[in-house]
Amino acid sequence: MSESELKIAVLLALLFLAVVFVALLVVMRALGSISYSLERLEDVIGKEVVLAHNRRIRELRSEQKQRDAASQRKRRQQALLNIPLLGGMGGDEDE
Repeated sequence: MSESELKIAVLLALLFLAVVFVALLVVMRALGSISYSLERLEDVIGKEVVLAHNRRIRELRSEQKQRDAASQRKRRQQALLNIPLLGGMGGDEDE
């Protein structure tokens, strides 16, 4: 192998090494972007889960308040129905 062929081989090897290095940099940058995107997605999903959980808790509390209010109305109605009428007691109706 002549000296010029050796120089060309070394030059091509260095060029190949530079291309591989650039390709690795591109891949590393892409992986970094993907990693960042996945972390952001995880944060968003976590926040959505918390919001959905809080919304469900509020719904359950609201439903419980509605049940309590309905129960209280029913108790009041029953209490009103159990009050004896004043005119029907004492037997003084003939006078």
